[in-house]
Amino acid sequence: MKKTLTVKAKRDDMLVGTLESDSPLFKAFPAGSVVIVKPSGADARSDMELGTLRKEWAEARKTKAAPVKAAPAEAVEIDVNPLGTIGTLKERMAEALGLPAEAISLRLPDKTVPNPQMRIASFYDRWGATG
Repeated sequence: MKKTLTVKAKRDDMLVGTLESDSPLFKAFPAGSVVIVKPSGADARSDMELGTLRKEWAEARKTKAAPVKAAPAEAVEIDVNPLGTIGTLKERMAEALGLPAEAISLRLPDKTVPNPQMRIASFYDRWGATG
């Protein structure tokens, strides 16, 4: 069943841990299935400020063609369609947070990364959860 998540604009001083535990963007998925990562690929610490993470990603992306988009000033709505793909979902989640898609890591129960073309319904099924 399709659902829409409304993600309010996230301030630079918000902690990653608060975001991962309190945001409807993360609560809509099984615990541990969505993780915010740093440019190095390591999980972002829960006490890291979102603004610091945005700066790290902007610095890491300076040498690449696609810069990080600015964080949205207003709430963003994300449609979570069971027939949609994980890759598209990742892009929309990251955009709502003012981060590149690489900053969002969706993980299966065995900690592997799903194929970007995996359907969201299949992702939930692998977790034994309903979307």
